[in-house]
Amino acid sequence: MPIKITKFTPDQWKNVAQIIDNWFTYQTDSFDCGTAHNLIERMYKAMGHKKPAVVILDSPLACSIGWLIVKNCAGDQLRDQLRNQLRNQLWNQLRDQLGGQLGGQLRDQLRNQLRNQLRDQLGGQLRDQLGGQLRDQLRNQLGDQLWDQLRNQLGDQLGDQLGGQLGDQLGDQLGGQLGGQLGGQLWGQLGGQLGNQLWGQLGGQLGGLNYDFTSWWSYWCAYLESSIVGGASLNKEKLDLFVSWCRHIPFIIPHSGIAFISRKPLAISWNEDRTELHNEAGPSVVYQDGWSLYTINGVRVDEQIVMLPESQTLTQIDKQQNSEIKRIRIERYGWQRYLTEKNATVIEHQRNDIEQTDESLMRCDDITVLVCACPSTARVYAMEVDPSCSTVEQAQNFLNGGKTRRLIGAS
Repeated sequence: MPIKITKFTPDQWKNVAQIIDNWFTYQTDSFDCGTAHNLIERMYKAMGHKKPAVVILDSPLACSIGWLIVKNCAGDQLRDQLRNQLRNQLWNQLRDQLGGQLGGQLRDQLRNQLRNQLRDQLGGQLRDQLGGQLRDQLRNQLGDQLWDQLRNQLGDQLGDQLGGQLGDQLGDQLGGQLGGQLGGQLWGQLGGQLGNQLWGQLGGQLGGLNYDFTSWWSYWCAYLESSIVGGASLNKEKLDLFVSWCRHIPFIIPHSGIAFISRKPLAISWNEDRTELHNEAGPSVVYQDGWSLYTINGVRVDEQIVMLPESQTLTQIDKQQNSEIKRIRIERYGWQRYLTEKNATVIEHQRNDIEQTDESLMRCDDITVLVCACPSTARVYAMEVDPSCSTVEQAQNFLNGGKTRRLIGAS
């Protein structure tokens, strides 16, 4: 029985930190089409399938639209449609699928991308690679949906088997330490933040599809790589397939006859400690065709809130059902402006001689706010307090009591 690894040296922990940094870097590093094709062939072979036709597009949204279009076009004349009628056929269906969800510039970019790339990539493979066999698969709903099988392959056949090999090699305490360090920086961020936020964004625009963002698997890849640093021995072939897949295939819609792959984002923006997707001046995640994700402090919001917050209306803000997004809307709109335009009620006003500020407890709808004005700097702060507060003193005690001290607005 092998001797268990019970601790890492300081240098090995430094290597673990580098592995974590690497997985953040991998999310936006270069995308190689040849590598993607090779990995598709290897993964499908591992699942017992032949290599499918592979279509590579610039974003998960483009892949999803492309899949819907090809599915709707499937039939005896698919190749001719793709080659000779793509300009009108694809664009009409793209327009019908999305309606007014996309802005004009992004709509035009997607139209051109799908017209050219889908025609060239799939048309060529229909003609040269799979011919009649693929047309038969497409006629039958493009082959079987492989989403569950792929996730089982990644989770059970690769991840769990590799993890099982670690069971006899890694001490429980060290495993817990390693999992804690990786989980704190990869499970929540690349899985919970990046993977889940993109999933939610795409699902809101085009629901009903099964797809996989491989950022969800980054934690397990880093765990396995870190174990190797500590001296663990794992099946090299399985480890290479698992890690390479998660590094180089950022998004896939998998079917037995065809697979749609997205290129990586151009840029991803995090807050200072890299725990939340955050960008107050642009998208937090942006792809080559313009498809983007906007977030403030890890909360997914729409483009207007980030790029044109002053153009919001009181109606938009008041109709916002999500309380967290509503507070972000108000903060971006400006608390002074919002409270003024809403004719907020002043519950109590007093002078704070210690802080040299004028403080007012105000209430507007279901929100209670302590507004502090500093005469020397002319700055005004707004801090939300518990609705039960009815005096400035109670609001101060609430803020100083450690329950919360979130600064929600300043001007």
